[in-house]
Amino acid sequence: MKVLLVDDEWIQLRGLSRHVEWEKIGYEQPNCADNAALAIHMAEKQMYDVIIADVTMPQMTGLEMIRHMRKSLSKQPVFVILSGYDEFSYAQEAISLGVRYYVLKPVKVEEITQVLQNVYLELNGITTIGEENAIKKMHPVIVQVIRYIEKEYQSPITIQLLADQFAINSSYLSTLFKQNMGMNLSSYLTKTRMKKAVELLESGKYRISDIAEIVGYKTSAYFAEQFKKEYGCNPKDYKF
Repeated sequence: MKVLLVDDEWIQLRGLSRHVEWEKIGYEQPNCADNAALAIHMAEKQMYDVIIADVTMPQMTGLEMIRHMRKSLSKQPVFVILSGYDEFSYAQEAISLGVRYYVLKPVKVEEITQVLQNVYLELNGITTIGEENAIKKMHPVIVQVIRYIEKEYQSPITIQLLADQFAINSSYLSTLFKQNMGMNLSSYLTKTRMKKAVELLESGKYRISDIAEIVGYKTSAYFAEQFKKEYGCNPKDYKF
């Protein structure tokens, strides 16, 4: 797959070009542009699967460049934004432009590699999750987040932990999660834990205090409080 790197800092371009193991993860060695105007010209002459661009460049920003390409390119690439700003406004604008990934600078090789692997999976339609239409429509990062929550729901899970795990901006992930799931992470995690708690209650094998601990709550009282908010009754009164 073809990649175009766009950044006005040649050190950044050279670093990404040299240190990412492109061929190993399914990509050709990338082409580079040191400004947005050149990148637009190159993208109009040759189709790219992925365009990785810095947000802050002189004359034309990365987001302005993407807005132009959205109108001018017949085949749309997957855009990856690099930014030194962990701000919600950037993430919000990026989402409005259909940007798929948002990575904070300084970029770590392992982080951008993870992102590129996610993009590769997305473009090649690789997924092990069932055939449900709702799942198919999810952003691939959110699919991975849901898988992670299903496995690790007993553990403390935060947006920042997930952002670190999947090499994505935390503000962007938070917005993306709510956009895909219709609720924030905390609500989704609670619902997942409550669903597991009901399964354990129905088995008849566990005490309520044990269930609270199994699904990730430190005290039975807080577990009961969350359970009542979700189902309108205490765990001991739940009707199967």
